[in-house]
Amino acid sequence: MIIKLKDERQLTIRKTDPGISHQALDFLQSLYEEKAYVSVALGSQRMTLEEEDKTLKSIDWRTKLMLIAVYNDKIASIIDAHRRAKSTEEHAADVNVSVAKDFRNSGLAQFMIYNMAEKLFKQGVTLMYADVIADNLSGLKFIKSVGFNEIGTVKGGAVSASGKVYDKILFYTATQNVITNSEKLWKSKEVFVLDNSD
Repeated sequence: MIIKLKDERQLTIRKTDPGISHQALDFLQSLYEEKAYVSVALGSQRMTLEEEDKTLKSIDWRTKLMLIAVYNDKIASIIDAHRRAKSTEEHAADVNVSVAKDFRNSGLAQFMIYNMAEKLFKQGVTLMYADVIADNLSGLKFIKSVGFNEIGTVKGGAVSASGKVYDKILFYTATQNVITNSEKLWKSKEVFVLDNSD
């Protein structure tokens, strides 16, 4: 899929696979080093290739779906969804979205979460969960704007690379709510789909 942002930048959105995963881990590591609010524990040191391989081998690709947005051969955004494994929770997925600094507030995060919601809905996922670090005010505003509802707080639920402890705010929504709320994105004219093929 190819999209164009309001500022004319064109990005390719596609599923990732284990072959691109080193690049995806490097992207997430760069966000962590930037001290952006990242909900994955990568550590404060850049991973070695062996550590990356170990992390990649631990991923169950049968329950994980990851989409990337690529601009000029570099990852601009990653969204991943991990379907819950218990048979009573197969209809639910935990979702995380990360966006490179140059693409924040461009509509890209909204598009990524909408695109993921569409794919999950087609796979029978009717509930989406997310967590946001309590100090991440823009993240909290974003997750609410795409239709998620707050359900609770985990005190001390996240630890930064520097050791700072943060509370995590938990959210959920019906997958269909994200799809419905995406209409705001189309009306804002921030993102245009140029090619809808996957």
